[in-house]
Amino acid sequence: MNFAIDLSDPSRLDSGVATPILTVDSTTVGQRIIDLEPIQWDLSMKHSPQAEDLFLLSAAVYCADRLCSRISSPDGWCRDMGVSLPVADTEVWNTVRPLAERTLGFLSGDDWSLSFCQMEKACGLSRLGTQQLNLRRIWGNVDAVSLFSGGLDSLVGVINWLEENPNGRIALVGHYDRAFGGPKIEQHRIYNLLCQKYSARRVQLLETRVGLKGPACENTLRTRSLLFLSMGMLIASSIGPSIPLIVPENGTMSINVPLTPARRGTCSTRTTNPYFLLQFESWCHQLGIVNPILNPLALKTKGECLRDCWDKDLLSECAYWSVSCGKRGTRPYWQTRGAPQCGICVPCTYRRAAMFMNHIPERGYGIDPDLDQLRAGLSATMGDDMRAFMYCLDHIKSPEDAKREIMLSYMVDPEMLDAYANLEIRALAEVRAWFQSIGILPAT
Repeated sequence: MNFAIDLSDPSRLDSGVATPILTVDSTTVGQRIIDLEPIQWDLSMKHSPQAEDLFLLSAAVYCADRLCSRISSPDGWCRDMGVSLPVADTEVWNTVRPLAERTLGFLSGDDWSLSFCQMEKACGLSRLGTQQLNLRRIWGNVDAVSLFSGGLDSLVGVINWLEENPNGRIALVGHYDRAFGGPKIEQHRIYNLLCQKYSARRVQLLETRVGLKGPACENTLRTRSLLFLSMGMLIASSIGPSIPLIVPENGTMSINVPLTPARRGTCSTRTTNPYFLLQFESWCHQLGIVNPILNPLALKTKGECLRDCWDKDLLSECAYWSVSCGKRGTRPYWQTRGAPQCGICVPCTYRRAAMFMNHIPERGYGIDPDLDQLRAGLSATMGDDMRAFMYCLDHIKSPEDAKREIMLSYMVDPEMLDAYANLEIRALAEVRAWFQSIGILPAT
């Protein structure tokens, strides 16, 4: 399926910001407006046209991903996706195009084709806006930018950075989509708690809404991480080329070793996969965006991230409001529909094991599994992840087993293979201990 971005003339709009319109297969009937609330900032800030183009491309890719159903593809997953975009410098973008297409393919498991045309007028993403007064107080002194999802890992990353840099100031980047409830509320609740401890002078939350106006049909969201990273790079590069973009994610989910052979490839997400981050960083460098990308949690399990947090009391208080669930849309199947997260998907399982390991109290979950429920199947789909963990625990018992699965899953730096394999074994040990505590596995 082919998509093209058309930018409305920003001079005609009260906001002064162009409206990106996504056209499907060049048909008028297929036009869809991208629901974009641009990052608003002081125009005196230096910004890169290529960083703006990257952000707009990532928004188009994210929305195209939402509009094209995987079920309709020949194999039920891989789709042929084309995106055409106006950019500030076609020569630069045509040079980087092969790398960009490969990176997108690795991230989403689709075949991507990108094309670029010369932008006739700046789209107006940088402008004076409602957040200007807040930013002016701290903008010249920001020392780092961090992605901020409302989950545990980004929370630990921010707490640790603020504790390690007692005089430092950090900007948090949040994304939300009106089609999915929750993240914005969680981000604000946790942010307010952080401000109570460190003050708004040291930590600032910048949020941007990106989604589609109207219905969409695909919820796998494999390209959301590109959008998140591009937002972070847009802000970091505007402050200065040496400002790091921090991407706090535990190493277990970054590597995301498939739990079963059927989950190899992009059936297991590659959101912060080390190879993907390396490719994305190279892509940015070719565009002249040289800010370093750092994941301080890359070699830790989720349990180890919580264990090593610099402020355990603040972590416990904020953790109550954090959400890690990957299957919020399945609430009709939950035992407790008002719970914030399902409790049995892959992210929830790693989370619950980590919280159990560190004796951190939790809010309720949609499902509390037991052995009888698993044998009964829970539901047609809701027990799949738990059964996959059982299979994985039975088949990956040694670092050599883990190495085999890692090498089958993606290209990996040989020097890091032992570290990743040992990390996987430690992560599975956390899950095994939690399973034993709730009676799914016998105690040893």
